[in-house]
Amino acid sequence: MGELKHFPGKELIKQWLKAGIMERTEKGKDTFKETDRGTPQGGIISPVLLNIALHGMEQALGIKWKLRKDGCMKSVGKPRTLIRYADDFIVACETQEEAEKARGELDPWLAQRGLQLSDEKTRVVPIEKGFDFLGMNIRRYGSTRKKKGSVVHIKPSKKLIHDFRVNCKETWKRLRTASQEAVIKELNPKIRGWANYVGPFIKSESFQELDHWMYQKAFQWAKRRHPQKGRKWVKVKYFGTHDGVKTRKGQTREDQWIFKEQGKNTGTGKYLLKLSWTRHKRHTLVKGTSSKDDPSLVSYWENRRKKVTPHQAGFTGRKAQLYQQQNGICPFCRQPLNREEEVHEHHQVPRYQGGKDELQNLLLVHLFCHQQAHQRERKEESIRGHQPDKRVAVLSA
Repeated sequence: MGELKHFPGKELIKQWLKAGIMERTEKGKDTFKETDRGTPQGGIISPVLLNIALHGMEQALGIKWKLRKDGCMKSVGKPRTLIRYADDFIVACETQEEAEKARGELDPWLAQRGLQLSDEKTRVVPIEKGFDFLGMNIRRYGSTRKKKGSVVHIKPSKKLIHDFRVNCKETWKRLRTASQEAVIKELNPKIRGWANYVGPFIKSESFQELDHWMYQKAFQWAKRRHPQKGRKWVKVKYFGTHDGVKTRKGQTREDQWIFKEQGKNTGTGKYLLKLSWTRHKRHTLVKGTSSKDDPSLVSYWENRRKKVTPHQAGFTGRKAQLYQQQNGICPFCRQPLNREEEVHEHHQVPRYQGGKDELQNLLLVHLFCHQQAHQRERKEESIRGHQPDKRVAVLSA
């Protein structure tokens, strides 16, 4: 707790650590357990504590930055670069000797915090051989198009692609007797999340290859349900077109092999997504040390958010249209709508009062905001129901 001495949220973190955890038994019952020491494996507070504990690693490595006139940062310290995500980090150096020296400087700094580098995971690797970091493979390749004669490529690692295939394959196998709607409902979040994660780093050919593999799994799933039917019958029953899908140039495509429910409105998400529909866009770095908590940078973050397309934010179909209409903002809390958060469609005029499922009557809101909105509506209705009648009846003698 030494690093939390001057941390403004120290008391909140202390309460969080003592809050306890809920565990679900094999019989499906939830049990409460107190936390006397440490945090549970994979707990949501772990990244927060690690970011606090490892804060200042750049200063320990002698890395200093200076803000340039264009708003970008320039290194003015030792010829090193630190890339860190919670407890996973890379220290990029110019030579192997410099890398070994940096490791020697980190050991005593981590020891002061009760931490140490893992001998199994820590290694010095030349960038020409490449290495994996956060599911991505980073490697330098020779190139005749560049003046320097080489270029660094970041692409999904073989393990990441293999794990995605295994995960989807297990889902197809587990849901071999389920309905088509259940299969699509479970696979779509996995496809959307994986595509958005690797989209800026993967080539379109790789996406098309995975889409073909997914089509084969879908056709095997459908053929297993109807072994006596032919290929044409299976196509009519389980596959079709989706005219709403746009190409990168904005043109409408008519893919006849989309795994979807026949007779359903495809705009409601009753079709299996394809990885190749993900629009590739490089991530724009944040200028300098800009923070979302800085009130003077409200316009800067608002402009960045407006450039995010619905597909990049993880929305498709009708939710994508609502996201675009609202500029990616929840109308209740005025906070951004992110794909990591669960969102709901809120009816401005409730359905029991005749409200329709039309875009003019819908709002895309956070789950918590949606719950609060309905609580307010129920409270207002109960107050109106218990108010005495203020009308006065005039009786004649």
